[in-house]
Amino acid sequence: MKEFFRFDSPFMTALSQAGSALILSFLWVLCSLPLLTLGASTTAYFRMMFNLREEKPCGIKDFFRAFCKNVKDGTLVWLLLILILETAFLIRFAATLFVLQEYLRYFLFGLFIALLLVWLFMVQYAFAITAYYKSTPFQTLRNSFLLSMEDPLGSFLGAGLLILPLLCYLIFPNSVLNGLLLWVTVYPAAVGYLLSGRIYNKFLKMREQ
Repeated sequence: MKEFFRFDSPFMTALSQAGSALILSFLWVLCSLPLLTLGASTTAYFRMMFNLREEKPCGIKDFFRAFCKNVKDGTLVWLLLILILETAFLIRFAATLFVLQEYLRYFLFGLFIALLLVWLFMVQYAFAITAYYKSTPFQTLRNSFLLSMEDPLGSFLGAGLLILPLLCYLIFPNSVLNGLLLWVTVYPAAVGYLLSGRIYNKFLKMREQ
């Protein structure tokens, strides 16, 4: 029983990682509130999650150090992703209001869904790549797309995790609002831990090749 509660036991290690993930999740939410800084905060979050797996420092000071270090690159990647998302919704808007031919409207709607899905695929990798590698924003987006296509099923499941809060809000708005604290703390921590683990393992395989 004493070994179960030893500091280096698997149980205590998992408990420590869960606590660190919750703290990092809170910092991510706090630093993402201006929305413009969401790219930098997500990049810092991934860097800390990688540090957590590598048993490197991942405290509050480390998070803000990573945040400041990646403000420029993380923000540029985020602005490019916003541009892609805006393009998708402009296509949807045009298909609804301006296109009269039914076949063309279906084509544009399909293009909107495809762009939205690609965006959800890319956003899973973009900030992780920014945190782990040195590259230009355009190279980051290109590599995030290529990496997401290497594991389409995993990327699709990750996309489902990203939009789950929105879907739950649309179906059960009161339940989501009542549990808002969990949605903005525990859920990002769990999703971030799962996504960062999958991406980190992929990075390790790439490094070994």
